[in-house]
Amino acid sequence: MNPRLRLVSSLLVLALPACGDDGGTAPDAGPDAAQYDAAPPELCVNMTDEQCGYSPEPVAPDEISLAEQEVLAERFNPAMVYTGGDVWAVSVDLLLAEGGALMRAEHDGRLNFSYDVDETTTETVFAEPQPDLLATDLTELPTTASGGRGYVYWVDFPGTNDGNDYDQETWTTAWRLIQGTDHATAPHGPHQYAHLFWLDKDDRLLAIQYWFYYPFDKFTNNHEGDWEHVNVIVRYPASGEASFAMAQFSFHGRQLGVAGDRLYRTDEGGGDHLVVFVGGDACLDYIEACWCGTYSGASLPYPGFWELGYNEIVAGAAGNPGRAIEASAFTVELLPRLEDVDFAANPKLSWYGTPFLVGDPTTEANAPAVISTNNHRSPVHPDPAHDEYDLGIEETDATLEMSFPAPFEAPAGWTFTTEPPADVFLDAPANNNCTPGT
Repeated sequence: MNPRLRLVSSLLVLALPACGDDGGTAPDAGPDAAQYDAAPPELCVNMTDEQCGYSPEPVAPDEISLAEQEVLAERFNPAMVYTGGDVWAVSVDLLLAEGGALMRAEHDGRLNFSYDVDETTTETVFAEPQPDLLATDLTELPTTASGGRGYVYWVDFPGTNDGNDYDQETWTTAWRLIQGTDHATAPHGPHQYAHLFWLDKDDRLLAIQYWFYYPFDKFTNNHEGDWEHVNVIVRYPASGEASFAMAQFSFHGRQLGVAGDRLYRTDEGGGDHLVVFVGGDACLDYIEACWCGTYSGASLPYPGFWELGYNEIVAGAAGNPGRAIEASAFTVELLPRLEDVDFAANPKLSWYGTPFLVGDPTTEANAPAVISTNNHRSPVHPDPAHDEYDLGIEETDATLEMSFPAPFEAPAGWTFTTEPPADVFLDAPANNNCTPGT
């Protein structure tokens, strides 16, 4: 096992194998397993789970052991190309180590992708000096207030957003003070979380859901903390090797599926690694002002020009290389089912089992339309209550048909096992649709 994969299996609750199971490196073979392996069902790509007939469900350790889940997560983890500035996906350790005090407040339920936090009830959880949050089991904290309302916890990342223009924020300065500008030498290097589920067990389609944490989102909307993801779908036969089938991308509430032979993939280290292109440079005219930014976190299959109701420019093409980070540079950390984690033994991961926001609950410097739709809120982390956790595609999207992908200008030393066909790429129109600072 490559040492870059965080070894958490010793800190996870071991599940006993079910009767007739071999301990769990592959699903039990059904009566038609041999027939399936010889001729697997045709792949349904860019349609919803319901339309495809897929039935997503959790993966238990007696079906695929936690050790094997870790191996699969590393074998298929993405390389990533970032648009704009210095930010890359990191561990939540950065927030717990470098952020402010642990805070909490009451809430009355969920709104959009976050909690509707009653910030008038905000209080500091620990008296000074605060304990080391990386060594504190947050799952031991209460989740219900005295009046029956829920508690939500958070840590405020340094800095904030100050306005509508590109440079009207202080998050980047705070990031650079902590991290520097080189991902290879930063205290908190590139990091990906991986959660496995069955997209469809009958069809032997296994989803490896890679989650990416970013400390802030500076875009046409602005908020602290951001969770983005892609699903790498592999065929996982009863015998033989798992193989890359397709990928499902998530961006700005949209989902898009792309077959494996239409993607950039590398075989670095003997794996099969999708290349994910992370948005994006954009401006959006909200009538009263043009709001702009370069950190959207959106996970996309190609660089170029994406028409999303505004024009998002995604790095990776000639003249706009962005920051390319190879798959092996990422530490991959497993997010198993919640019941399979011993949080007392692994307190650094205890945010995963706690109602926890990865940043200040709200960022007030946003367009009124953004605030009215709650897109100024810090998001919840991935867990079974998350909208896109353990799911493939909820709604099909025609974005790719309206957009203008460009060929990837690969950095020196990168080689591809698969490249998109020429018909993917189109000439892009003009850059953006409003003027920054207006």
